[in-house]
Amino acid sequence: MKSRVNYRQIKTLADVRAERLRIAGELDGVEERLNDDYRRITGMFSVGYVVERVTTGAGKFYSAVEWAMTAYNIVRSVIGKYKEASARRKEATDDETETSG
Repeated sequence: MKSRVNYRQIKTLADVRAERLRIAGELDGVEERLNDDYRRITGMFSVGYVVERVTTGAGKFYSAVEWAMTAYNIVRSVIGKYKEASARRKEATDDETETSG
């Protein structure tokens, strides 16, 4: 939007009309943007918008929790297998000491 009218450049009635048309066009553009903003703002305070934002946030949070649970299960599984292998090795060494002793 052109900020000012340069009145020193206006020499004729045609120049005045041209400036009025330019200003009217700029004002129409600003009015349309304001109407669009108003429609978006009223939509932002609707129940549908709030529900959409909450579900989007919950979906992101759920993804993080799901990833953490998967990582926990993998680590727990690895530790469980390690404990089982250690227990088997210990039993095998205990059996060897009983049979040799």
